[in-house]
Amino acid sequence: MEKTFYAACWQKEGGVYAIRFDPGTGRFTSAEKAAEGTYTSYFERDGDILYVLSEIPGPRAGKLESFRVTSDGLIPLDRLSGIPGGCPHMRLMRGGKVLAAASYETGDVFSVQADAGRFGSVISLLEHAGSGPDPVRQAGSHGHMVCETPDGGYLVCVDLGTDEIRVYAMDEGGALKERPGVRVPAGYGPRHMVFSPDGRYAYLVCELKYHLLTYRYLGAGRFEPVDDLEVIPGLEKGQHAGGAIKLSRDGKALFTTNRGPKAGSADVLSLSDPAHPGRRGALTGLSHPRDILPFSHGDREYLLCPDLTTGTVTAWAYDPQSCSFTFLDKTGAVPRPGCVTE
Repeated sequence: MEKTFYAACWQKEGGVYAIRFDPGTGRFTSAEKAAEGTYTSYFERDGDILYVLSEIPGPRAGKLESFRVTSDGLIPLDRLSGIPGGCPHMRLMRGGKVLAAASYETGDVFSVQADAGRFGSVISLLEHAGSGPDPVRQAGSHGHMVCETPDGGYLVCVDLGTDEIRVYAMDEGGALKERPGVRVPAGYGPRHMVFSPDGRYAYLVCELKYHLLTYRYLGAGRFEPVDDLEVIPGLEKGQHAGGAIKLSRDGKALFTTNRGPKAGSADVLSLSDPAHPGRRGALTGLSHPRDILPFSHGDREYLLCPDLTTGTVTAWAYDPQSCSFTFLDKTGAVPRPGCVTE
């Protein structure tokens, strides 16, 4: 039975591509444009509703769109323009009633009413300032992702520019109020975070130095540093470009990516000791894997890997016992895919 995935194409004339994959044969069967867009950057899925974020540069040039997913394609539902530009990531929260996002361009974090694909007003929009030691990449605040804490009530914003985990209290309606955050090691450039399945740990992949930072989550928006893992020891300075981080479907491993020149990889980090993850396997020879998507079908596990520079999405079978991958297929004709979702 074919599965349909959606790829966000991160370029001026990007948009959304529908990609169909047959787990039975391990082959892609089609890839075609499903919706127009500009610098499409990220998705959130809520049942048959697909939310689409565009990372359009400009102070208030950003855009949110929603579509209903049907067997006949994507049906447009709503659009919200005038949000902060340069937003690479968003997250649906509060039981699907609130969308939150952060701007890489301005450092702003904001929340918006969302209900069954319909947008309401902007609830909160908070500015943030600061810098880090890298004069090029950290000259200002660069919000890179947002997520909700496991206990609810708090939003976390990872700021690459200021080397911070910014924390905001969030009420039931989605209004935000800044709380004390967490400083990460200077110059690491944190990018994305996930929590362990039991909510006790948070894992932060960094971009400017390809490290994985582990924190014990203490509740109420508080974090305690536990571990600092250099994912691939010996990388040269220009080869550090950490990207995505995702939990495996069984919650026993992390997948992270690196996009450095001649060092592109998707790495498997075992959570057998959740306080101290260890690298157990890798996909090497990749170019620019900005995102990854673990998924399962029956008793088999897979990984989709969109590659921004080669314009392909590759499919791999994943063996959780050996932490190894088997190449299955790749699709072309997907311009600069930066994110993929089911």
